Amino acid sequence: MSLIRNFSDASYGGLTFSNISVSEDDVGTVNSFVDSSLLSMRVSNVPSSRVSTYQGPTWSSFSSGALAPGSSTTLTFSYDVSATTAGMGVNGLQQAFTVDTQTGAGISLVGVEYVYDANNNLVGQSTINLATPSATGPVAPGDFAPYAAFTSLHVQLVVAAAVDANAVAPAAVNFSIIEQGFHQTALSAQAALGDTVWEDANDNGVQDGGETGVSGVTVRLLDGTGHFTGLTTTTDANGHYAFSNLNVGTYEVQFVQPGGYSFSPTGQGTAATDSNPNVATGVTGPITLVAGQNDITIDAGLYRPAALGDYVFADTNNNGVQDSGETGIAGVTVNLLSADGSTTLGTTTTNSWGLYSFVNLTPGAYEVQFVQPIGYNFSPTGAGTPATDSNPDQTTGITAPVTLVSGQNDITIDAGLVAQGGSHGSTTAALGDYVFEDVNDNGVQDAGDTGIAGVTVNLLDASGATVLGTTVTDGSGLYSFTSLAAGTYEVAFLQPAGYAFSPTGAGTPDTDSNPNQGTGVTGPISLADGQVDNSIDAGLYRPAALGDYVFEDANANGVQDAGDTGIAGVTVNLLDASGGTVLGTTTTDGVGHYAFTDLAPGSYEVAFANPGGYSFSPTGAGTPATDSNPDRTTGITTPVTLVSGQNDTTIDAGLYRLAALGDYVFNDLNANGIQDSGDTGVSGITVNLLDATGATVLGTTTTNATGYYSFTSLTPGAYEVQFVKPLLATFSPTGAGTPATDSNPDQTTGITAPVTLVSGQNDITIDAGLVLPPPTPPPSGSIGDYVWNDCNWNGIQDGCEVGISGVTVNLLSGSGSSVLATTTTDATGHYQFSGLAVGTYSVQFVAPAGTTFSAGLQGTDVTLDSNVISIVGASGTSSPVTLAAGQAITTIDAGLHTDVGLHEVSVFQSITAPLTTGQLQDLNGCGATYGPSAPAHFTEPGPIITNSGTATPLYTGPSGGQVDSLVFVLSATPVLDPSALITLSFGSSVVVFHAMDFASSLADGFPSNISGIANGAVNGIKFTNAVHTAVEVTFNAPLTSFGGKDSVIGNLSINSSVDLRVDIFGVHNGVIVSNAANSGAIGVNGDSSFGDCCSGGGGTSTASLGDLVFSDCNGNGVQDAGESGVSGVTVQLLNAAGTSVLSTTTTDSSGHYLFSGLAAGTYTAQFVAPGGSQFTAALQGTDTAKDSNPDATGRTGQVTLTAGQSDLTIDAGIYKPACLGDLVFWDSNGNGVRDWCEGGVSGVTVKLLDATGTTVLATTTTNASGLYSFNNLTPGVYEVQFIAPTGKTFTAALQGCNTSTDSNPNPATGITGPITLTCGECNTTIDAGLVTAPTTAKLGDLVFDDCNANGIQDAGESGVSCVTVKLLNAAGTSVLRTTTTDSSGHYLFNNLAPGTYTVQFVAPGGSLFSPSLQGSDTAKDSNPNAAGKTGQITLTAGQSDLSIDAGVYQAASLGNVVFWDGNGNGVRDWCDSGVSGVTVKLLDSTGNTVLSITTTNSSGLYSFTGLTPGSYRVQFVAPAGKGFTAQNQGGNDSIDSDANTTTGKTGVISLTCGEVDNSVDAGLVANQTTGAIGDFVFNDANHNGIQDAGESGISGVTVKLLNASNSSVLTSTTTNSSGHYLFSGLNAGSYVVQFVAPSGYTASPSLRGSDSTKDSDASTTTGKSGTISLSAGQTNLTIDAGLYRTASNGGCGGWTYYKDDSHGGYCSGATSWSSSDDHSGGQYGGGGNWGCAGWNGNGWTDGWSNLYSGPGEMESVCGSVKQVEFTYQHSDCVGNDALWSGIGNSSGHNGQSMCFIQITDKSGDHSWGSRVLGQGTVSDGDKICTDSSVDLTSCGGKLFAHVYASAADCAAGRSAIQEISFDVSGGHNIYLGSQVGSLCLTGYSGTHGSALTNW
Repeated sequence: MSLIRNFSDASYGGLTFSNISVSEDDVGTVNSFVDSSLLSMRVSNVPSSRVSTYQGPTWSSFSSGALAPGSSTTLTFSYDVSATTAGMGVNGLQQAFTVDTQTGAGISLVGVEYVYDANNNLVGQSTINLATPSATGPVAPGDFAPYAAFTSLHVQLVVAAAVDANAVAPAAVNFSIIEQGFHQTALSAQAALGDTVWEDANDNGVQDGGETGVSGVTVRLLDGTGHFTGLTTTTDANGHYAFSNLNVGTYEVQFVQPGGYSFSPTGQGTAATDSNPNVATGVTGPITLVAGQNDITIDAGLYRPAALGDYVFADTNNNGVQDSGETGIAGVTVNLLSADGSTTLGTTTTNSWGLYSFVNLTPGAYEVQFVQPIGYNFSPTGAGTPATDSNPDQTTGITAPVTLVSGQNDITIDAGLVAQGGSHGSTTAALGDYVFEDVNDNGVQDAGDTGIAGVTVNLLDASGATVLGTTVTDGSGLYSFTSLAAGTYEVAFLQPAGYAFSPTGAGTPDTDSNPNQGTGVTGPISLADGQVDNSIDAGLYRPAALGDYVFEDANANGVQDAGDTGIAGVTVNLLDASGGTVLGTTTTDGVGHYAFTDLAPGSYEVAFANPGGYSFSPTGAGTPATDSNPDRTTGITTPVTLVSGQNDTTIDAGLYRLAALGDYVFNDLNANGIQDSGDTGVSGITVNLLDATGATVLGTTTTNATGYYSFTSLTPGAYEVQFVKPLLATFSPTGAGTPATDSNPDQTTGITAPVTLVSGQNDITIDAGLVLPPPTPPPSGSIGDYVWNDCNWNGIQDGCEVGISGVTVNLLSGSGSSVLATTTTDATGHYQFSGLAVGTYSVQFVAPAGTTFSAGLQGTDVTLDSNVISIVGASGTSSPVTLAAGQAITTIDAGLHTDVGLHEVSVFQSITAPLTTGQLQDLNGCGATYGPSAPAHFTEPGPIITNSGTATPLYTGPSGGQVDSLVFVLSATPVLDPSALITLSFGSSVVVFHAMDFASSLADGFPSNISGIANGAVNGIKFTNAVHTAVEVTFNAPLTSFGGKDSVIGNLSINSSVDLRVDIFGVHNGVIVSNAANSGAIGVNGDSSFGDCCSGGGGTSTASLGDLVFSDCNGNGVQDAGESGVSGVTVQLLNAAGTSVLSTTTTDSSGHYLFSGLAAGTYTAQFVAPGGSQFTAALQGTDTAKDSNPDATGRTGQVTLTAGQSDLTIDAGIYKPACLGDLVFWDSNGNGVRDWCEGGVSGVTVKLLDATGTTVLATTTTNASGLYSFNNLTPGVYEVQFIAPTGKTFTAALQGCNTSTDSNPNPATGITGPITLTCGECNTTIDAGLVTAPTTAKLGDLVFDDCNANGIQDAGESGVSCVTVKLLNAAGTSVLRTTTTDSSGHYLFNNLAPGTYTVQFVAPGGSLFSPSLQGSDTAKDSNPNAAGKTGQITLTAGQSDLSIDAGVYQAASLGNVVFWDGNGNGVRDWCDSGVSGVTVKLLDSTGNTVLSITTTNSSGLYSFTGLTPGSYRVQFVAPAGKGFTAQNQGGNDSIDSDANTTTGKTGVISLTCGEVDNSVDAGLVANQTTGAIGDFVFNDANHNGIQDAGESGISGVTVKLLNASNSSVLTSTTTNSSGHYLFSGLNAGSYVVQFVAPSGYTASPSLRGSDSTKDSDASTTTGKSGTISLSAGQTNLTIDAGLYRTASNGGCGGWTYYKDDSHGGYCSGATSWSSSDDHSGGQYGGGGNWGCAGWNGNGWTDGWSNLYSGPGEMESVCGSVKQVEFTYQHSDCVGNDALWSGIGNSSGHNGQSMCFIQITDKSGDHSWGSRVLGQGTVSDGDKICTDSSVDLTSCGGKLFAHVYASAADCAAGRSAIQEISFDVSGGHNIYLGSQVGSLCLTGYSGTHGSALTNW
């Protein structure tokens, strides 16, 4: 549906809007917009909220009603707009679009505005700025496009509304459009551009006089971005064009190139005469127009291509004129030259009529060169007319310059030729015939052999050295040389690309091939006068090729099926027709393709080498393009015959890999047919492989220990698998789970469905689930071990400690909540709980009365520790242990000791005195509530302290406790208070007190008269300032009893004002028997009533023996690191004779065993080796604790034990024997891999060797299947030697990637590499492949790029391809074979008869051979001599000599010119000519040995060629009266003079391989009587007075030459653009050079460093050098001056700094210089800029001291000046974010913040009398440098940094936001904010400076 509504015309703002309408086109169900009663239109000014002065129509209240889902509507608004007033135009465009309401979902609105001019040209297009549907009210204006002013425009506005088809309900939209786009513009105020398109006759890009315009050229106007504005015009009859009434702005102009024209070059001439458009695009650059501008300089030059040519004629009368009857001469070569004749621009030949031409030439000047044919001379010039004359010079054949203008075709450039040899037109001889393609390469023109066109043929003189003429064969292959004089000639045929010459000497003279196959040159041909010999023929053949594809034949059907892919890396050999000789070898590429190219036509066979793991496919299937060609056994094809140029790509080979299948038989516990988690494999299940019919069993196997099985080495095809289920089992259901987890066999038959295998496939998804009868319960386990008397309370079973019998032991559940079983220890202290199920248990021991459990889990040996970790009353319980099925845990022990002896008690902890009620703490938890933590030695809590300050008993001793003394160790923190008292009270003993320093054991100065304290007396001891004090309380007799019973020894009371700790030690006979570091109790030895731990109750100590059974996996008889113990090994204790078993035990889980409680005596031990193990060698090494004791039977020698002895060195090493072996096989295809079809070889001798390969350990022979083995081997390293049978040898070793199928022995020796066998390992991969011993030999190797010409193949020197190599007889006189090196530089001659040969290498063009036989490695040297020939090489049968190499290198050269340096500037200028006859010597790198001499030619040129890469020098010998110009001047090495002015020698010149150095020149000048002074003024960026790398010259510096005696100015000059200057022509005498520093520059320090050519010679104050004494003819080019820039005076913008003489450097952060050290100025209170801008325009402000004119003056007064340097690191600057609001140019204090820093010598910013030492704006990381140009002693050793928010704040006298002071007298850091900067201030030195220390 289409609805249209029209509106009335309207005018507004000088614009008329007409033809206003809106139309609607709907798709789907739409309630019309156009017929809406709400629709209205008006024309008005733009509202003030939008761009004003623009008018346009406004449409409002569009209401869509309902838009159904999937429907759309398009509204088109159109109108015309024009300027109402004459002379006014319309331009501009802008729209707005609003959506007032929108209902529903999925509605979209889009719109585009199109603007056309009156000619309907599109002049603008823009997108309406549409609001989003949810928006209401006005939106921002749309695009604005400034169009050129037009008198009228036509506008179309297209708006489309659509509802998404997926919307669930209709949608509606209400919107308005405001067209705000147009205003009127005065046309007279517009701009214009234009000019001319002209034909540029000489193509010089300039409108020259007489060059006319080109009419009808299209010109388009583009905007500034290159977009078309819609304005187009064409040039008028005079080539003019114009665009007028344009808006101001930027444009481009596009000229449309007319056919047959090209654009002239740009940038020539003036703006009014040049050509502006780009020569490729025709578009100018941007053109900016302003109001009223008319740019009439936008031109375009065009030119038409020119041409020249004409005629080469036979001038029979030699008059230089083309007379009637004189015919053209074909085949004459004509060259087009540049105007100066130096460059050949093009070449052609005359056609059969003698005509030639050069077309498409750029207008300009040219010369034409005619190449004089054989037997002709050029005619005289200057005769006839331009159209009939002969133009070329009679000697050179070159014409005078020919000037062509645009479009010119000059066809008057002719050449007349006159035949030589007598009268014109005399009869001469001729020769020629035929070049043919010799299809079968038999050297005879057979029927069907066709001619070859375009072959170049040269006629040579009798010597073959001179080319007399050249021609090419015609379309039939014919050629001829005519008009020949009688004589002898040779003919050279140039071999076309892709061809080779046929053999000579076959057929008849008319049918044979004449040229030599190598050179293409015939033998001599004698011609009589007038003889024509048309029998000189040449046969050529194109090399043939064959090849195609080696593919993996997935289904082994012998056909390349879809999906069969190529096999990379397959070796393919090309054989001769008999199949006996290998002619070439290649390998298939990454996709299986191969090719043999460059083959001579003939018959061949192809042999495919079977890669490991493949078999050949059947032949005879498919088509030639898809079949497999090689024989399945040999891999060789039938003969293939090739003709010239043939490429037979049908020679394919199909290979397939053997397949496999298998997987898993599993116990399907839930019978669901799926391998679930927990379903385990079933071992020992028989599995049969059946054919596809299921009728035939092809193989049988059984599942392994984990339930897996496999059938391997299967031919691709279909199979079935049969599983044989065990008795009582059933098969699981099929069809459940995935292929990887299901069960495949039929539940009744156990047979699977057919399984199809493709090449190489391993299908491991053929599983079987079995439902098995219930399993047998797992075996039971046990827990137990030992309860022993831990005499020394250390919690470890020591050697003399025996078991305790009768101890009750309970087996508890894992939680310990219930007793499961109870037992008691046996007579030896052992116990055991057996018959235990899998689970978690703990063991509870019940301590007998009077015993206590030892500390648990002591030491590192779990078999010897005590496991009790929890003690409740008399019961001690182990931690839970988890028992596996059948496991025996024998490590759960308990140590007990009796409650006798002295207990160590650690007493008071962190007690603060005086004690108050409620302050006392229960210290049993070690809580340090009232003081520091316990010291390191303090390990146990002490007793509770009572409120009275009296402790509970410290020690309650047993009856008879034998202690000489008690030691109380006190430590106080920090010191004991002098008033601290310790009061000791004892019941009845007399004591003596001794005091000592606990830390140093020195006397502490305590009173010596403290002694004899009465029984029961209470005495106080006062400690004075003592830390770690020990008090020893000595008893008059050992404490034995108190009143006949255990009683309190003493009570201790404490009164202290500090924290106090006490430890107690018991001492007996002067030995401390208790140590606070031991947390256990303390036993005191010596009283027989305690009993002896080792006495067994009877007072006699018992002995023990034992240790370890270890896995000696390397069989060396020594316990090495990592060799673990072996559990469960039976060990028997025998009597001394070994005849009676006294005791039996087994090793525990760590391999340990022990026989304890033994009487002193002699024993033996018998170890019982586990099944399959053997004992290692006994008594190896020197460490008895690490060796193995039993012999091979497991029996040790006698072991004698003394009373109490514990011998824990009786060990046994065991190992499982190793074995090795496999197969000797016949490698029928010689690939070094045992393929599936290759069988074993019986009767081959095999020897087992030691690791060195020198000792035979065993010998065997292969059995009938070729198998062998060596068994029962000790772990270690071996080698195997195979003895090859007569006539056999070994195949290549270690081929392929499968160690089980490769061949291991070295083919030369038959010996393998080392084979390492570990414990129990059986290596069955040691194979040997046999092949027939070769009767032929081979030789070859590499031609390498010996770039350093040292004759040795160095790393990185690659091979050289395509080098010809010839095999010669022993005498080197006959070529036996020829080959070329491959892409890697290798070559090979194989299948050679034994004998003696030489090899001839043919050096590639421009190459030389390296020195021969260098170095000691024959595999890396170069063998041929300089002529490319090796010495004799003798080969024996089967020998392969791959060491015959050749190094080649590209010779280097050097040279250039000796020139006359007319202006003596050391540079060869364009007008400096060469000097002939100058002697030049080539020297070695030392310059002492002359290697070669030459002289310069007539042009002054010389060269040394054919040089070996290396280092050289050149010496020029100056002719008499001449000298050399200055050396190495300017920056261009190709035009300077390299000769030393005195010696004439150059520096060292290094030449690389093939390098041509044509930059070694020498400039000559007349011997001078006058001299010169000069050099360089440089920008000394770092002010160090030395020309550093990168410091450039300064141009324009005034330099004066002064008389040294009176300082008068003799002359002056300025430095050139590179900073150099020169005073020349100077007489001998004394001079001074003065440099005048430009404004803003300062002279660098003078005479720095040791190199006079690099220093600065100018004084820092006068700019003058020292006196320069110049001798006659001397040139001194060392007088330099360094300058650096200085900053302006005053202000806050720069940093002032000076050089630090004492350190030889500058403050590295400085960036500029100032003329003074003082940046302060102004007066206090006077409104000046305090601390800033001290320069007032006329000078520095008054009232300040230490103001100097610069660093020189200041240093002269103050001495050397030092600096302060620190690095500013931002940290909120002053720590207050609010203060950052005023910082200018700051990106925020958390970003690249900046502060203005000023450093002064006084506190207080802007303070009177302060000196500013440095200032500037800094960012993070900036360095600030300061002068310390004041006596720093006057500032009290401090400096002050004032931090301002900005430089402006500083300049305005505002206060600093922070002041930081820093001490400059002690190396302190400067702090800015919270960060630290680095201070480098060092102070002054010198007479006027303070003697400050360097910081």
